[in-house]
Amino acid sequence: TDTIRIAKTFEGVKTPAVFGTSERIFWRPKADSMHINMMNKEQPFTMYDDSTTSFKGNLLLTAKDLRGNGLLDWSEATLESKDFAFHTMDLAADTAALNIKTTGDKVTFKTPNVNAKVDFKTRIGDFVSNQKNIPTEFSYNQYTTAINQFKWFMDEKILDFKAPPAGPGEYFTSTRPDQKGLKFLGKRATYSLITSVLRVEQVPEIRVADASVIPDSGVVVIEAEAKMHQLLNATIVADTINKAHRIEHATVDIYSKEELKGFGEYKYNTKDVKEVIVFDDVTCKKEKEGERKKAHDIWQLTAKSTIDKEKNFVLYPNVAFTGDVNLLSVNKYLNMKGYAQIDLKHAGVISSDFLIDQDVNPDKLELKYGSEAKNENNNYVSSGIHLNPAEDVREMYATFMGSKKDGNDITLFKSTGIITQNAAGEYLYGDTGKIKNSNPRGNVLRYDDKKGIAKAEGDFNLGLNFGLIK
Repeated sequence: TDTIRIAKTFEGVKTPAVFGTSERIFWRPKADSMHINMMNKEQPFTMYDDSTTSFKGNLLLTAKDLRGNGLLDWSEATLESKDFAFHTMDLAADTAALNIKTTGDKVTFKTPNVNAKVDFKTRIGDFVSNQKNIPTEFSYNQYTTAINQFKWFMDEKILDFKAPPAGPGEYFTSTRPDQKGLKFLGKRATYSLITSVLRVEQVPEIRVADASVIPDSGVVVIEAEAKMHQLLNATIVADTINKAHRIEHATVDIYSKEELKGFGEYKYNTKDVKEVIVFDDVTCKKEKEGERKKAHDIWQLTAKSTIDKEKNFVLYPNVAFTGDVNLLSVNKYLNMKGYAQIDLKHAGVISSDFLIDQDVNPDKLELKYGSEAKNENNNYVSSGIHLNPAEDVREMYATFMGSKKDGNDITLFKSTGIITQNAAGEYLYGDTGKIKNSNPRGNVLRYDDKKGIAKAEGDFNLGLNFGLIK
């Protein structure tokens, strides 16, 4: 006949293969075995009574089972092994290479060295990698994983991966060159062969530049060509060593191991005042580290925000701020570039906003100013004591980062350096070394806003240098 169907031979063993005239059959009665070799590559064996399932290779039929050496090909996948054990509705192989296809013959998933068990009745496949750290590849998504155990639910077209529960998980790594080896740990993953979407769960963080991005609910979704879904309600911590900065409720797009873009909220707390800064431009910047041959690029997280007057932002208790806020991961404090103003209550005080450009410690008032300080209206401001020399006035007054009443008024005393506050509530304007280190020389203007009293210590210019004495 043209076709020989081996159905119940050798003590009732049923084989899932159909043999035709294109095979060479060797029957060895003493060995109780039959060797069937495929002679024509264009005419493979038909398997499991299914016209879509074929086997290219050689078969060995014994009283125990049907063995095979070759490539099993069906509509969803190919499985290659040197030693298959074929049974009526299932198969097993200690060592096999699995390629799973999507529409047509396009390979979307492959793993090179697994122990395979496929049940065509329940339509479930069980696979365990024979070696640790052998990557399983999501070809269409350009990702690999080191998880070495998964199930394939064929009818649902789902691959289900689980890492050992005791460990931290296994890495999922991008193979796309421009993502520079982006990777993250995950303990559970599912892969849809319908949508070609990889969903990874229990992801503790994703390292980008020198920051840690923590996904909401620990879920990361990867589409074709390694495109990661936008992360919503994520948390960004920078840098990964000092963890000085934390951006919460963040929306983040991750492009590579070195680049991301997003926006989120930053909690700025100063004593009893809690503020929120919305960083609408969170990204990474490249810097050079080292010199000459040792020079190399490093990437650091940055964030920018602009605070308007309408927000009534409190820099410190009784200190307002408007302007630009910049975050750099390696700096412990935020940089503030804009106008600060101390809210002095006394009716006789002359005070104004003034320009600052510095890193700000929220736990301690310490604002820097110089001799050319200006306010938002571009007028010069200073902390000092001044004299109106007009005969009908003869007025002496103090300014606390304010402008003189008249440009012709004489400045008797002027301080530059920092503005801070002592334990008694006095504001101190003046020389940094004198205020912080009790240096003997330097100008300091002290002001008690409750009493309305200013005290000055240092060099005074009383206009009395007539050349006779100093």
